[in-house]
Amino acid sequence: MPNGRHRPPAYCALAWGDPARIPTTADEAAEQLEATTSFWREWLARAVISDHQLGPMIQRSARAIKGLTYMPTGAAVAALTTSLPETPGGERNWDYRYTWIRDSTFLLRALHYLVLDWEADEFMQFLADVERNEDGGLQIMYGIDGRRDLTESVREELTGYGGARPVRLGNGAFDQRQNDVFGAARDSVLLHSRRSQRLPGACGRSCKPRLNAPQQWRQPDQGIWGGARRAPAP
Repeated sequence: MPNGRHRPPAYCALAWGDPARIPTTADEAAEQLEATTSFWREWLARAVISDHQLGPMIQRSARAIKGLTYMPTGAAVAALTTSLPETPGGERNWDYRYTWIRDSTFLLRALHYLVLDWEADEFMQFLADVERNEDGGLQIMYGIDGRRDLTESVREELTGYGGARPVRLGNGAFDQRQNDVFGAARDSVLLHSRRSQRLPGACGRSCKPRLNAPQQWRQPDQGIWGGARRAPAP
């Protein structure tokens, strides 16, 4: 220090929720940072990543996937925040903090490629636990806690990234019928069973009625394959 005095270390902690592990001293803050660093290094050491020039990017992608998972249920979200605009200044600022069955199939494939089978197994457990629809099938998306009602609302007093408006909470597409969700879910089950040679017990018992929907694919839907068959709005 130019003046010869030693400044005590300072730290800043941001937290949400109750209870939250907020450090009360700089030493506690340093310990938590070290514990966080150790966790991520040990977790990444479980992955099998080829030693080539894309290795660092694959590692970063693996950490992003892990960061998008919700440990209590095994769900994985599509985004960590809401109202990221599709185009600057536009209104297509959707809330993607939910689990899409279709997108999770690709996430599951990436986890298995990296031999991160524990996380994949947790997602299959989530799939087994979600509440079925009235027709016994699956929604296209769920909350990370498995909830089905994702009714959308707007927060007029807030702005999103780059001043984007409106800020949305919830996603109005949650009750859409998109028949390809059954194919995506079946692909997840097939991929996981081939890799692990087993399924979580609850999934083996409950997934079958959710995926066996032989007549549902004949119903009009709001996916890319069903748009031509949809009846016009009144």
